[in-house]
Amino acid sequence: MMNKIVITADVIDSQKQTAFSKMIRERLKTMDFPGLEFPFALSRGDEIQGVLPETRGVLSIVRRLRYYLKPLEIRVGIGFGRIEQIIEKARTSWDLTGEAFFCSREALDRLKDEEIPKTVFHSGVSLKDLSVNSILELLDIMMNDWTDLQFKYVIFYEKLGTYEKVGKALNVSAPNVQKACKRANWETVNRIEENVDKIIKNHESGD
Repeated sequence: MMNKIVITADVIDSQKQTAFSKMIRERLKTMDFPGLEFPFALSRGDEIQGVLPETRGVLSIVRRLRYYLKPLEIRVGIGFGRIEQIIEKARTSWDLTGEAFFCSREALDRLKDEEIPKTVFHSGVSLKDLSVNSILELLDIMMNDWTDLQFKYVIFYEKLGTYEKVGKALNVSAPNVQKACKRANWETVNRIEENVDKIIKNHESGD
């Protein structure tokens, strides 16, 4: 059975939010995450979870999840491992269990006292976890400085492919889009995200 990625996120200071569950459920219906084995779904509490069938685009999905849920801020636990055979009757990932879910839970538990958006990866393979989490720590610092507009332009640029197309879609100038993406160090962030995918995929086992 192939290893899979489980992403579990919780809302920071959820007890201070009003009607956030309704807002999240509405947002989840409109989120564009093609290829998920199980789409993101909200638990009975304040946690959101989804399952990826492969490692490609893991951090891109986390970044988009952060953007789509704004102004709410989230902590994210990424788990890598096997899951029990997918049950046809399962409606959401919350109906499943397995190593990847335990890893995702352990990763999220490490962030329970954090009051700013952070991401932790856990697979049980020490060298892989150390490598990925060292990178995630730096990425979080970078993206926590992004403005809402930078998030928006980066997401649209990633989807549309050119500054001109983003400008037309958002009715802004292409140079403004380019400047925002440059200030966000998007090219560097994109390369790092792709490299993390490779690290997760290539180190299947062993310390």
